[in-house]
Formats: sequence, structure tokens, C-alpha cells
Amino acid sequence: MSKELCIERREGYQLWLLDRPTRRNAVGLDLLKELNEAWQYAVEEGVTTVVLGATGEVFCAGFDLDELHKLSHSSGQLPHSPLHDFLDRFEPPSFTLITAIQGPAYGGGVELALLGDVRIASPKATFLLPPARLGIIYPERGLRRLREALGSSLLRTMLVTAQPASATRLFQQGALWSLEDDPLTAACSLAAHLVLLPAHSRLGNAAALEAVSRTSGIHAAPAQPSTTRSLYASILPR
Repeated sequence: MSKELCIERREGYQLWLLDRPTRRNAVGLDLLKELNEAWQYAVEEGVTTVVLGATGEVFCAGFDLDELHKLSHSSGQLPHSPLHDFLDRFEPPSFTLITAIQGPAYGGGVELALLGDVRIASPKATFLLPPARLGIIYPERGLRRLREALGSSLLRTMLVTAQPASATRLFQQGALWSLEDDPLTAACSLAAHLVLLPAHSRLGNAAALEAVSRTSGIHAAPAQPSTTRSLYASILPR
């Protein structure tokens, strides 16, 4: 079986490349298994920075619909996408993730692209959420992640129209850090800089922001100090 995730260990960080270009880098069960294994290894080895990119012209077409339909229940309803279980593993973050988006992203591929703490995209990249075309309702936890990255107004428009949003629009919205003709090179350059910064500070601030996001809201109770302490516990140096 050929590898569908290329992993390079570089000076202080790892580079992950989705490598399934003939399927537009759609995430199938084999690629998903490799992503989970890569995540587990990075956590166990104390990797603090990962760059996620892709080969070919498309960043990611979401979960492979051919494989998703194989998982269909007898009711005929589209089943839960296992890709969302992988995305859940980044809450709270275990390492700083930089995504390099060289081309279009669709569905769950948009979530994967926006999962990065820092997102760098090609001006040619586009972002499409197709549930309205498919006649399905997007998973609630995925909507929460997308709203956090895009804002409610832009997300609503993308869902209702099922039309691609340009990288320029997302950059203007603040969802992308920068637009680069070669986003992968730019992402690797940034990673080389980030590894010089204290990892416990980077990850601690990200964990604290995650805690604030989860407890923010008009009727939410204030975050308890113990919540933040527990998030820091596995990050701060002993």
C-alpha cells in the first residue's frame, strides 16, 4: 500500500503533505489512518510545530465521498464523517499547526485548511462548502470550528450559496495570515522562525484561547482558574 501522507522531519519541525492528487487529496480511510498516526507520533515525541500542505493542484476535497457512501447506514442517510474525529484531536492544540493552502479546498478540506493556528494560502486558492448542493446538513461541531475561523456572516453566506469564496475574501476577513505565490515555502520559513520561540508560551496561549472560546457567550459562566491550569498542565515545563 502506497503512503498517502508524506512526512519530512526538518530542523525543529515536521512537514506533512497530503499526497493523493489523483483523488484531489480527498481524505479516505487510509490517509485518515496515516494522519492519526502522524498526530500520535508528534504528540508522543514532543513535536511543537507542524506544517501541513498538499501535493498537486487541490489542497483537499474533504472526506472521500466514495468511501463515505460505503459507510452509509441502512437508513440511506449520509453517515458521520470520520474526518471530524481527527479534527477534534486538535482541541486543545498539542502543537502549533501551520497550513499551506496551495489550491482549492472543499467541505471538510476547508475545515482542515482552517485548522491551522496560522494559515497561508495562494491567491488562487478557493474555499467551498457544498452541503446545500448535496442536500445535507453540516455537522454541528464542524460549524463551530468554521464559525470560529470565518465569522458567522461569511460562513452563513458560504453555506447558503454553496459558492466558492476566494482566498482574497478570507484574507480580508482575517481568516488567513497571508497570501503567497508559494505558500508552502512561506509556511516552512515561518515554522523555522517559530521553533526559536518558547513552545510552552505558544501552546499555552493557544490553550488559553481555546478555553476562552469554549466559555465565551452571553450566558456563559466565567472560566474557572482550574480549567486553564488543567490545559496548561501538559504544556508548561516542569
